[in-house]
Amino acid sequence: MGSEVTDITFVKEPVLVEANKNTQVSQKNAIVKPAKAFNNMDKVKTPLSDRQKQIKKTKRSDRSPGFDENDDSIITITRGELNDMITRAADTAVAKMSEHLNEQFRLVNDKMDQVKQEIRNDFETLREELAATNTEMDELKTDYESVKQDMLHAIERVKELETTVVELQKRCDDNTTLANDNAQFSRKESIRIHGLQPYEKGENCKAIVLKLFKEKLKIDLPPYTIHVAHRGGHKKESVLVRFFNRDDRFLILKNRKLLKGTHIGIQEDLSPLNVKLMNQLQNDERIKSTWSWNGSIFASNVSDHKTVKAALFKSYETLYAV
Repeated sequence: MGSEVTDITFVKEPVLVEANKNTQVSQKNAIVKPAKAFNNMDKVKTPLSDRQKQIKKTKRSDRSPGFDENDDSIITITRGELNDMITRAADTAVAKMSEHLNEQFRLVNDKMDQVKQEIRNDFETLREELAATNTEMDELKTDYESVKQDMLHAIERVKELETTVVELQKRCDDNTTLANDNAQFSRKESIRIHGLQPYEKGENCKAIVLKLFKEKLKIDLPPYTIHVAHRGGHKKESVLVRFFNRDDRFLILKNRKLLKGTHIGIQEDLSPLNVKLMNQLQNDERIKSTWSWNGSIFASNVSDHKTVKAALFKSYETLYAV
């Protein structure tokens, strides 16, 4: 602190404090002050008792060098006064510390109150949001139950419609099959010839087919046995022949095997659906061969050469089911 205390002497009753005049010691730190700090007390000396004087004489050897008993800067205080000074300084320090701590506690309490209020506000907001969420959940649950019931009704309706569709499909297939049978029945007197000479304008188709029957099939038919003969197909590559008598048609189909090895072929006049069915079977790798007889389509498979009568709207698995 920039001060130097040269000597302090304690006795049972009075206390002798020695210091230079230039020494500055605060009351708070050492309860020693220079004489000038005590106003006009630098000229006043406290009378010493005989005992104190004797102590001073006996203790001179222990004092600092250059100690002067007549020095006005020497202050003598009692232990009680020293204790009082220490107590007052401690009380002052405690009071200031208490005041400082109380201020800090007040600030902390204010901050805690502020935080508590913010927490209350946030909690209230969360509670309102939770209440709104619960309301929405209840509404969604109600909507879900409604949609669930609608879905159940829709599923039942779909099942009914599926049953209806299956029934209608079966009925449609049956009607289509019946119509195809009627179309094929109307062709029982007809045949189709492929591989004849190219079409020529003004040609006589009836004479051409009668010549074919006579020369290739060894069947000599009179002209009146043929009802009509004309070119057909997109490029007029085939000839459609319709007989008056089915027996004549049957005879021609029976002898068509004599055309084997030529580029000419004779087939039954099949309905469009039967032609489509026959093409599908021919394009199936599991089918070895196909043919028609009396308006019906037959097929033989590759695996075991089993022959079955084909039908519209039936798959291979259904035809060859064990």
